[in-house]
Amino acid sequence: MDMDKTKPAPASPARAAQRDLGSLRPVRVWDVPTRLFHWVLVGLLGYLWWTGENGPMSDHMLAGSAVLALILWRLIYGVFGSTTARFVDFVKGPAAVASYLKTAFGKGTTTRTKAYVLGHNPAGGWMVLLLLVLVLAQAGTGLFANDDIFSEGPLANLVSKDTSDALTGWHKNILFPALQILVGLHVLAAFLYLFVKGENLIRAMVTGRKPAPPEAERGLRFASPLVAVAAAVVAGGVVWYIVEVM
Repeated sequence: MDMDKTKPAPASPARAAQRDLGSLRPVRVWDVPTRLFHWVLVGLLGYLWWTGENGPMSDHMLAGSAVLALILWRLIYGVFGSTTARFVDFVKGPAAVASYLKTAFGKGTTTRTKAYVLGHNPAGGWMVLLLLVLVLAQAGTGLFANDDIFSEGPLANLVSKDTSDALTGWHKNILFPALQILVGLHVLAAFLYLFVKGENLIRAMVTGRKPAPPEAERGLRFASPLVAVAAAVVAGGVVWYIVEVM
């Protein structure tokens, strides 16, 4: 009598995705300035959360100024920086976002390969843009905020007390919770890509490399480090003027 043969268990979505991408090789995607921006911003946002709850407020305002400079730097670098850092590379229209989402988590090699993007994908691009805008708004309102006791932002004296109080409310009660939600979604998406698509976006932002077809890097251009330095000088100068002169 024939013995029943045990069928192998189907591969998990992540393992299947890794198999589909197995023929790809590591390609340099993110330059050092972009990666430094990302992880320094992560650290500063965590520190701002801590000092906002526990003080000292002087450190909170100093870190807030650093974040403002970082965001201004990223806006400049998003125009003049490396290919994958530029906004034109990853900020796409609604049709491109819908098309990407339709194919990104589909079944089969053809579908996943079609959805492969070297830098930020169309959906992730809008997440990046929203985060930049929200962090900029949070830092901007902080310039005018006050704690009704000892501390106030460097530009609080330029507006009335009522306006300062209103901006403080936005800073604490609206923008900060919204930023927490958006950061949470950003982290959740990174793990979703890791466990479902087999794409380790976190590691790529550490090493600067992602698996990609050999021809993918042909269109990549990396900016001179002097571009990042010049952007830092401009951004730092603007924030210094805002905090110390205005």
